[in-house]
Amino acid sequence: MEARVPLIVTRPRALGLCVVAAASGGLFVSRTAFASKPAVDECVNANEDAQDLRAAGALLEARARLVVCTAQRCPAPVRDDCAERLRAIDEALPSVVFAYGDPGAAHRGSILLDGQSVPATAAAAPISVDPGAHQVVFESEGHAPQSMTVVVREGDKSRLVVLEPPAPVTAGAGPQRPLGLVIGGVGLAGLALGGVFAALAKSTDARALSDECGGNANTCTAAGVEDGNRAHTQARLSGIALVGGGLLLGTGALIYFTAPGGHRVSLGTTAGAGRAGLSLNGEFL
Repeated sequence: MEARVPLIVTRPRALGLCVVAAASGGLFVSRTAFASKPAVDECVNANEDAQDLRAAGALLEARARLVVCTAQRCPAPVRDDCAERLRAIDEALPSVVFAYGDPGAAHRGSILLDGQSVPATAAAAPISVDPGAHQVVFESEGHAPQSMTVVVREGDKSRLVVLEPPAPVTAGAGPQRPLGLVIGGVGLAGLALGGVFAALAKSTDARALSDECGGNANTCTAAGVEDGNRAHTQARLSGIALVGGGLLLGTGALIYFTAPGGHRVSLGTTAGAGRAGLSLNGEFL
């Protein structure tokens, strides 16, 4: 009496049909036609990985895995399933396109997208990205880096990102301006001191002439001569302080106004009957 062996049909994961049958005393096992076991496992694993990645929003990685399981070596059912998922991924996958506010910046700048350099030749073409927030850094010669966050959603195609470099970077004045202020301050102190000595010299000379010389410089007492000499010394000190203070003030102003930072300065001299001077004009740009 002939024994009958039942036909067993299974569908493990996404392998497609596996048929196990017994016939003529031998066991015949068929995994999907024309596919070896390693190829089937690779294709199925790629399909399952792609589904997990798609659920996590990692569309680029999911697409890469789907490309694996659409290869001709994969079983037809798996290949067809992956091809359908791949079409859906391509429809949902967002992309960005970079444009330059300054046309010349394309030759002077560089773009970083999520820390990865974007070649200048590729910047004008759509660049596929995962949905979500992306960090863009634009660096252009002579400008501070521009950083921005771009948020894209599924289905956003060729999202335009305009790169506008900020104002050019200007060199800081460094210690030059503080130094100019210090020197100018010392100059002002010198001018003040010169004024004090000038007042003392005038007062001393007037007192000696009236009280100790009787209004005549040739009839001065010894105290009058001494006070007169003191007045002359105070006058000389006044002159030194005024000249030194003026020079220091001018030097300090010159140092301050010529510091980097957008100032214009002009220096000139003045002269006239019995007088000479130095003029310094500054302008904030």
